[in-house]
Amino acid sequence: MYGLINIIVEQLVTRKFGLETWELIKKQANIVGPFSMYERYEDSVTFDLVAAGEKILGVPATLILELFGGMFYEYCKEIGYDKLLYALGGTPMDFLEQLDGLHDHLSSTFVGYRAPSFRVTFEEDGDGTEFYLHYYSVRIGLSSVVKGVLKGAMKDLFGVTIEINEANDRAEEVGEVCFFIKIVATDKEGTHKKEGMGETVAVVNKNVIPSKEAISPESFSRLYPFHITFNRELEITSVGNVMKRLFPLGIVGGKIDELFQITRPRLDFNFASILAHINTVYVLLQNEATATKPLKIKGRMAFQWQYNVIIFLCSPNPTDLQDLYEMGVRLADIPLHDASKELMFMAENFAEEQEISKELEKMTNDLQAGFEKLEDEKKKTDQLIYSVVPPAIADDLRRKKPIPSKKYEDITLMFSTIDGFEAFSASHEPLDIVILLNSCYTIFDTILDPAIHPKIYKVETIADCYIVVSGCPQVVEDPANAVVELAMDLYAGCEKLFFGTENFHITVGIHSGEIVAGIIGSRMPRYCLFGDTINTTSRTKTYGKKSCINLTQSTYDRLQTSKQDISKMEFTFHDHVAMKGKPKPMPVWLLNRKDPNKASPPPPPAVQPESKSMDEDVKRNLAELVGNRNGSSYSLPGANTKLVETKPLVKQSSVETLVKNGKKPKRQVKSLLFTTTNGRKFLPCGPPKTNSSAVCCIL
Repeated sequence: MYGLINIIVEQLVTRKFGLETWELIKKQANIVGPFSMYERYEDSVTFDLVAAGEKILGVPATLILELFGGMFYEYCKEIGYDKLLYALGGTPMDFLEQLDGLHDHLSSTFVGYRAPSFRVTFEEDGDGTEFYLHYYSVRIGLSSVVKGVLKGAMKDLFGVTIEINEANDRAEEVGEVCFFIKIVATDKEGTHKKEGMGETVAVVNKNVIPSKEAISPESFSRLYPFHITFNRELEITSVGNVMKRLFPLGIVGGKIDELFQITRPRLDFNFASILAHINTVYVLLQNEATATKPLKIKGRMAFQWQYNVIIFLCSPNPTDLQDLYEMGVRLADIPLHDASKELMFMAENFAEEQEISKELEKMTNDLQAGFEKLEDEKKKTDQLIYSVVPPAIADDLRRKKPIPSKKYEDITLMFSTIDGFEAFSASHEPLDIVILLNSCYTIFDTILDPAIHPKIYKVETIADCYIVVSGCPQVVEDPANAVVELAMDLYAGCEKLFFGTENFHITVGIHSGEIVAGIIGSRMPRYCLFGDTINTTSRTKTYGKKSCINLTQSTYDRLQTSKQDISKMEFTFHDHVAMKGKPKPMPVWLLNRKDPNKASPPPPPAVQPESKSMDEDVKRNLAELVGNRNGSSYSLPGANTKLVETKPLVKQSSVETLVKNGKKPKRQVKSLLFTTTNGRKFLPCGPPKTNSSAVCCIL
């Protein structure tokens, strides 16, 4: 079938059910890409579309085909066939009688088109509102399409409503479908009267006898060089001049049904059948070719009652000039009054125009496909830009608007790294490192779904460091809560992070504070964050507890005052952690998602400022312990708590691991283990006489 058929199926579905339904039907039928009107497709493509439509729409295939028939008529009008349809006939009977000729014309216009055949009969004693339409096609199962076409055409052309049912008991051959058509309502007057249906059988007036011949047989043969006259026995009595030349062995006296076969309409080749369908266009095909191709002729039958013969006034019916040449016919053989010559020239022009239209349609489809690909690429480009720059800022960049830097007072930042990544990098090939990082960030990016974590913006990834922020560039409520929720999801997602059989975990640092953010650069712009909050977050991750989610006190305080539900979060105080660049150790909390099957732990002890003061005093006055010894007790200047000696220790090796400033003692040291009155233990390390080297290590 030509692509026009599939295009009309597409129009039917999209107009009545929507474009999304059409895409579903195409997917169900395994069809990709648009259809071209003049391209030829396998019949199975159309039938697959109908079967898919039946499954998705839940509508019987027969009803889909009937709807298609109505859409076929409407679409043919839309693309320029409306005038041709209006000119076919002035009455329903005339219109039906011309259907066969119309399809025969289309078969010569569209190369390879296997046109159906139509033939009309009616009851002679009927009232002119009932007809029988005999339909034959090499494609079975399309009778519902005919019903839809006829209902639409009769309603539009003649303003009548018809009932059409199959009456296959009147079918005259295998494969034929006979429709019984009855006009049941009309909106226009005089369109289906019997006298308007045209003459079906010539009336013989035996009282009228010609006095003399109006034209000689020789002149008639020159005037109609392709005509064939035959009597009731189908014997040929005369032919035109060209027919004599095409049959050099003689044709007069032979039987026409032995030399030709009727291809249109489909009926028995006998005198009575032809008289019953005298107004029908006939196409005859030579049984045995006398040239390269068999002769194909087309015309009308005229009954000459004076001589009881039928004259077939015809012309050659080639598809193109090459076909005409292979039949043995030349353009000069066609008389001037015959329009066949002009029709062949028009067919040649139409063929060229059809090729041009086909190319244009192909170019249009290619442009449409290119446009769709361009839109897809644009979406990918936007996604890429949005992954580097926030969407709102990216839109401003696209419009070339100035983007000033901005200060954000309350944001929460998260750094995460893969535990053991440095050791892994040192012992594996670069390709393995890429595979591990890709696996990790694929898991993380999947978890960071905007639908689940809409308040989070991914800043960047640096090696194994994954950085996200909340509260910037879009100011949100409870940014700390948003980040810790994501951190717990990422931490849980590491259960799937494997390289071979080795499972990797992450260490997370989270801190809340203020930052300044802005676009840096113009050729490859990046959205960058600046401020001490970035350094503090990074060092919380670096100096915090490995394989844990580490929170600073500022983030912990924000969570405690948050309006969001934190009942599923479990907080554990870790320690006061000394960090590079910080004058004092910072309190760090550990975060876990609370196990619903586990009993809630007791609340963590509050951080006592006096304990901090005591520890600082111990560190400052540790060197004075030996000098202030009083029995087994020692008093600390500036402290309210005494240290009680419990056991002397002799260090025979370096105390490097106990000295937090990284310096080794210059000599072996006799050290004492002390216990405070509240049970805390301290070990003085370093030379006892050197105040600057004395360090307190909490055991």
